[in-house]
Amino acid sequence: MGPLRRLYRLGLLALFLPLTLPAYLFFRWRSSADKAAMGVLWLQWTLRCSLRIVGGHLQVRGTPPRSGLIVSNHLSYVDIAALGSSCPCAFVSKAEVRAWPFIGWAAELAGTVFVRRAHRSEVTGQVEDLKHALARGVPVVLFPEGTSTDGATVLPFRSALLQAALETGCDVTPVALRYRADPPGDTVRDICWWGGLGFVPHVWRFLALRSFEAIVVFGESCPARTDRKTEASKLHADVCRLREAMA
Repeated sequence: MGPLRRLYRLGLLALFLPLTLPAYLFFRWRSSADKAAMGVLWLQWTLRCSLRIVGGHLQVRGTPPRSGLIVSNHLSYVDIAALGSSCPCAFVSKAEVRAWPFIGWAAELAGTVFVRRAHRSEVTGQVEDLKHALARGVPVVLFPEGTSTDGATVLPFRSALLQAALETGCDVTPVALRYRADPPGDTVRDICWWGGLGFVPHVWRFLALRSFEAIVVFGESCPARTDRKTEASKLHADVCRLREAMA
């Protein structure tokens, strides 16, 4: 069934994704919200539909925030669909995503903040970009580990972009993500993207899953009040605590 399931889902995505452009125009026409809020509502609808197409079942615990910075552990590109389906939000993403077919276009429409993490000299400008995104009044998701993992542990958080939360005084919400692949699927191998496996080979493997559960747990929102390194350490502990409670 794996090859047929892949082809079926690829076919559905090929039919669905072109419809998102007229859907975007419809959201703009019908929405009374500003452009930023409308963009993340459109992204939420797109990601919810896409998650269902690939066999995902979403479970949300806690209360999603309506603004501020969301800080989460990072397991896979699937995290975008899981978090984006959980609440209307924008994302901080690596700059390379802007060039990806469709995904880069959708990310720009939804107000994504693109950063080049390898260029430390650009951090000041990246912090300013994130501050502007936070000022739009929609939640912005940051993955401060800087890379996705197999989920065995949460890597130390990079603190540079947390400066934007300190300077704006916005609330910061810790989030923990976990996946459960239905048998015979394997969560670490088929959903988590890590270990140097290419994007396309992993997507091909992921699409063969019969179904999976995406669990998103929102912690308590609190204003950022300390220096960024202390804040990073505190948020790392909060995410680890939420993750351990999910086991």
